[in-house]
Amino acid sequence: MAEFGYHTIGGISAPDFNDDVIYAGVRAAATATGIVTSIFLYCDCATAGQDMKFGIYTDSGNSPNTKIGTETEFVNVGTWSAEWHEFGGLNYSVSNGVYYWLAVSLVNDMTIYYASVGETEYYYQGASGYGNSWPSPFITTDDPSITLSMYAIITVAGGVAPTGTLFGPFGGPLRGVL
Repeated sequence: MAEFGYHTIGGISAPDFNDDVIYAGVRAAATATGIVTSIFLYCDCATAGQDMKFGIYTDSGNSPNTKIGTETEFVNVGTWSAEWHEFGGLNYSVSNGVYYWLAVSLVNDMTIYYASVGETEYYYQGASGYGNSWPSPFITTDDPSITLSMYAIITVAGGVAPTGTLFGPFGGPLRGVL
């Protein structure tokens, strides 16, 4: 398992992230080749009927470009306080070292945390917001230079090779052929 994205809880929050916007909020290089199976988002939600969509876009010239597959929808996710929330069951193929954009859209206003750091968050605002399919290629309408507190989990095909030293029953390292 590997991770990529922005793992830091941003010191800024905005309560007005809303339903007519798709936020391509994190640009990061995948740290392994495999399948993105979960995205974590640091947020709080006071609206019981909240629906959310997550997806991934390719990168072109440091901007979001082509959508990978289709966005994944989570219906009536409930309410919660500010913390990391996992949205699993995703299936997006990524390649090690290649840059991607993690994206999110919402039905109701909620508070999402972010930071003003090196990368730029782009968003698309308009008729193709939450209720419709996301545009591909991405249509940029703003670049306010923020990074959402959001990261992805990559499941590596064939498992992950063990690292470190294996120890035998008496505490010493194992030697020889395994």
